[in-house]
Amino acid sequence: GGPMPVHAVPVMAKDLDVTIDTVGTLSASESAEIRAEIAGAVKAVNFSEGQPVVKGDSLIEIDDSLIRADLMKAEATYNVRKTTFSRSDKLKSSGYVSNQDWEQSKGNLQEAEADIQSARIRLDKTKVRAPFDGQAGLRSFSVGDYVQVGQLLTTVDAVDPVKITFSVPEKSYGELKTGQQISFAV
Repeated sequence: GGPMPVHAVPVMAKDLDVTIDTVGTLSASESAEIRAEIAGAVKAVNFSEGQPVVKGDSLIEIDDSLIRADLMKAEATYNVRKTTFSRSDKLKSSGYVSNQDWEQSKGNLQEAEADIQSARIRLDKTKVRAPFDGQAGLRSFSVGDYVQVGQLLTTVDAVDPVKITFSVPEKSYGELKTGQQISFAV
C-alpha cells in the first residue's frame, strides 16, 4: 500500500465553545393565585382571560350591598356615640359624670370607630385587584355565581421577563460562571 498521506497544520491557540444541552422549564417571574377574601355573589368580571392587567386593576367585583348597609349603620352609631361622648366630656369637667361613665362613653366611641374601619376594609375587599402587572389567567365562574372565602378565581402571571429553571450535570459545574449567556428554544 505505500505511505499514508498526512495533512499537517500549524498549531494555533483558540477558544472552544462548550455546549451543555439540558431540558428546562419556563415560568413566570411572578405568579399569584387570586382568591376571594370574602364570600358573595359575583357582581362584575372586569377582565378577559389572557388579557394584560395592571397592578391595582379591579378584576372581579363581589356584591357589596350588605357591607354598604353595615357601613351606614356603623357611621350612624358613631355619630350618636360621638355626641354622647362630647356631652359626657363636658359634664365630666363639671363633676356631673363619673370617671367610669366617661370611660364607658369613650370606649363606646372607639368601638364605633373600629366598626367603621372594619366595614370599610370589608367593602374594599369586594373588589378583587391585580397584585402586580401581568397577564390574567383562566376563570371558571360567571357573573351571578356565589364565591366562597379562599376560592380560586383566576391567576395573574408576570411574563416579561420569564424565568428558566434547568439542571446541569455535575461534571459540567466547572464550566459554569456567573453572567454567562444561555440560549434556549421552546
